[in-house]
Amino acid sequence: MPLGYILALITSVFFSLYIVPRKLSKASPTVYTLFVGVGFCAFSLISYLITGLWSGKFESFDNPALVFACLNGAFWAIGFILFTKAIDKIGLSRSNQWKNFQGPIGAILCLVFLSEYAQTNLGYVLSAIVAIFISAMLFTIKKDETQETRKQGVLFAVFSAFFFGTNAMLQKYVVMSGAGIQAQQVCISSFVFITMAVFILFKDKTLAPLKNAFAKDNLYGVLAGTLYFFASLFMIHSNRLIPASIAFTIIQFNAVWTVLIGVLYFKEIDFKKHWARILGGIVLAILGVVLLLFAQR
Repeated sequence: MPLGYILALITSVFFSLYIVPRKLSKASPTVYTLFVGVGFCAFSLISYLITGLWSGKFESFDNPALVFACLNGAFWAIGFILFTKAIDKIGLSRSNQWKNFQGPIGAILCLVFLSEYAQTNLGYVLSAIVAIFISAMLFTIKKDETQETRKQGVLFAVFSAFFFGTNAMLQKYVVMSGAGIQAQQVCISSFVFITMAVFILFKDKTLAPLKNAFAKDNLYGVLAGTLYFFASLFMIHSNRLIPASIAFTIIQFNAVWTVLIGVLYFKEIDFKKHWARILGGIVLAILGVVLLLFAQR
C-alpha cells in the first residue's frame, strides 16, 4: 500500500483519539478549545525548533499561502467549538456520525476549487452522502435527553462538518503551494490559540482561564491538542503524497474508531439493545468511505 494511504489511515486513528479527552473534561467548550490550542501550538513550536536544529535549517514563513494556513486555524477553532458542543449534547458516537459529513464536503470542495474534479465521479460522491446520512440516522438513537437537545447536538455537528471540510481544502492548497510542513503546523496551531484567546477576551473581557492551565479539566484540552498535532502532521504528509479528496476520505474511517470508543468504552449506546442499528451504522459509514474512494477515476 502506498505510503500516502498508510499515513491517511494513521491520521484517522488520531482523529478519533484527540476528541476522547473531551468526555473527561468539564471545561466549557470555549475554554476547552483554548487549551486544545495551547497543546497544539506548544507541540508545533517544539517540533519546529527540534526539526530546525536537527537539520540545521529552519523553514521559512515567507510563503504567501501560509495566510491560508492561518485562516485554516481560525476555521478549525470554530469547527471544534461546534463539535465540542455536539459531543456535550449527544455524545461521541452520535455526534461524530453527523460531523463526518466533513468527508464529502471536503472532497467536493477539493474537487471544485483545487481542480480535482476531472478525476472524480460525482455519482459516487452523492451516493456516499446518502450512505453517511443513513448511518448518522441509525446512530441518532433516542436517549434521556430532550428532543430539543438532540436536535441541537445534530445541528452543531453538521455545522462543524462544514468548517472541518473547508479545512481539508485549505490545507491541501497550502501543501500544493510548497509551504514547509513545520511552518504550516505553527501557523495553523497559532491561529487556533489566537482565535480562541481573542474570542474569550472579547466575550469575557479577560484571559483569566489561562491562569488555571494546570487544572485537570484544562490539561485534558492540552492533551487533545497534543494528539491533534500528530493528526494534523500525518494529514499534511499524506496530502503531499496523494490527492486531498482521497486522503481526507480515508481519514473518515475515524467514524468507525470513534463509534467503537463511544459504544464500547463510554457505553453511550446500549450495544445489546441496539446492536442491529450500531452494526448497520458502522457498515454504512464504511460504505460511505469506500464510495468516496471509488469516486476517484
